[in-house]
Amino acid sequence: MFPGPRRPDDLYRTGWGAALLLGLLQGLAEWLPVSSEGMVAAVYGLTCGGGLADGVEYALWLHAGTKPAMLVALRREAAAGFCSICWVAYIWREG
Repeated sequence: MFPGPRRPDDLYRTGWGAALLLGLLQGLAEWLPVSSEGMVAAVYGLTCGGGLADGVEYALWLHAGTKPAMLVALRREAAAGFCSICWVAYIWREG
């Protein structure tokens, strides 16, 4: 399956500059109390001339890269949370 917007020509139309801008916007907006998906979709529509559906799909693919990056950056916190969940599940099962 082709990663990115619906058609391969849309990805080439985006270009590296717009892709870098959208990735940077996604990364910054992810930490703000705003809809990063909505911001990326709107900027995609303004800069790349794509429709709303293409912008939302592009934003979802950016989310797919943001989540692993956050897990790497916050690996200690993620590991602690995972261990806490496992501990609670163990105690609940043992009853």
